[in-house]
Amino acid sequence: MEGLSKFDELRRKTDREIVNLLNRKLDSGFALCASAGSAAEPSEAWAKAQRAYLEAARLLPLLGGIGPEERDGLRRRVRDLERSIERLERQLARPAEGCQLQLASCA
Repeated sequence: MEGLSKFDELRRKTDREIVNLLNRKLDSGFALCASAGSAAEPSEAWAKAQRAYLEAARLLPLLGGIGPEERDGLRRRVRDLERSIERLERQLARPAEGCQLQLASCA
């Protein structure tokens, strides 16, 4: 029985670490979207945001021991980042007048 409780303890710790990593990836992706308009290479910011999104999306299914509300919140944030990246991609595809990118905040 003691082995099972150690396993449960380890699983909870692992889930917390995955949640923290997932949130850091999402925060990074949102920050990259928001700063892309002032970045020297907006397409590089887009690519990094896209990577952060893909990494976060891969981490989400690994979470087995979190509650449904927390899982739903993380899913919502992953979807929000995906939409932000799509908006940024559309902005990059059609530069504004005078070849200046005027990107709306993605966050």
